[in-house]
Amino acid sequence: MEFAHRTLLHASIPEVARNEFLNDIGRRSVFRIWRYSPGTGCRPHYDPGLCTALLQASAPGLELNLQEELPSKPERPGDYRYDETEVEDRINALPGWEAPSPPSEEDDTLVLRSNMARVLSNYALPPVLHRVRSDWARGVRGCGTVLWSS
Repeated sequence: MEFAHRTLLHASIPEVARNEFLNDIGRRSVFRIWRYSPGTGCRPHYDPGLCTALLQASAPGLELNLQEELPSKPERPGDYRYDETEVEDRINALPGWEAPSPPSEEDDTLVLRSNMARVLSNYALPPVLHRVRSDWARGVRGCGTVLWSS
């Protein structure tokens, strides 16, 4: 929650949005849990909320891309889900994919800024593009979610 509060206090966030979100953040928020089974991956994407907390130990294939701009599907800006294998290979070959620093024993949580921060800040706070490589273990590709709203 501290990361979300600090993000909302950024100078680029309009005061009306800041006040609305800060007043509601403890009462109305969405909590999603994603679990990646061995051999499961997830294509490059931005998460939809304000921020995302990732447990690195649960997804050893996690990679981040901090490039300024990446090509997206022409008719769907921001959509990196290509169906054609050759184009998917080009996405995987993009520069800038790297694993985050190894977690410490005390804390393996990585907090990323998500897409809502970009929207609220009028693009001043970019989200972090990330993926989970499917080749970190053997198995079937795909991802699942559990959603809670409070």
